[in-house]
Amino acid sequence: MVIRRATSRDLAPLLALRALMFTAMGASTEAVSANAWQANARRWLQVNLGNERVNITIAEVNGSAVACAIGEVVERPPSPGNPDGLVGMLGNVATFPEYRMTGLGQACVDAVMAWFREETAVTSVELFATAEGRRRYAAHGFADHPVAHLRVAIPRGDA
Repeated sequence: MVIRRATSRDLAPLLALRALMFTAMGASTEAVSANAWQANARRWLQVNLGNERVNITIAEVNGSAVACAIGEVVERPPSPGNPDGLVGMLGNVATFPEYRMTGLGQACVDAVMAWFREETAVTSVELFATAEGRRRYAAHGFADHPVAHLRVAIPRGDA
């Protein structure tokens, strides 16, 4: 097992892991299998592999990526609680089913969290978690936030 930053040779398994994550979050089979988001996601991954504000970490077993986590430094308007406006976003945490409960996904999260703490200026990290995945994040101090997170969909074209 190797925990490392992703490279261009990891694009196919990263897309498959991203699709797996969306399925776990309740997206329909039709939505997950759509080509448009996959092409855009591949492009985003390619562009951001070298981005200093993005950390795409994978767990490799026998030469193949089997788990991943993505960290991104996002700039928001500064506030009293965040004078620099920098926030970490942790996402795309996914592990292929045959490698679950082996610690590989947790190792990816640990690596991304170490990057946030040691190599970025963020003062907080946010994430969206499935009910099943919530336990993974407690070790890093993640907790429910007192301010509600709300969302509204704005339909665009075929999306």
